[in-house]
Amino acid sequence: TVSILGEVNRPGSYELESQEGETTLLESIAKAGGFSALANVKKIKIIRVESGQRKVYRVNGEEIIKGSKKDVPLRANDIVVVEQSWF
Repeated sequence: TVSILGEVNRPGSYELESQEGETTLLESIAKAGGFSALANVKKIKIIRVESGQRKVYRVNGEEIIKGSKKDVPLRANDIVVVEQSWF
């Protein structure tokens, strides 16, 4: 499972696809009902534990939507946080 938190319409835990296919960041956000009206699409964090260490990856979702960056495959136990836009 992955946890989708912050400015999405239905925050919560969501199952990843089978191991044959991968679930990407934007697919998971879509499962969570998409971005809320207050979402800052440019500021998304993926929190992941690798080799016992907590790592935070910052992703600009707008670049993925525009096609200038590749969508990020998620891993089991990832936490995705969509930050709030202040204006």
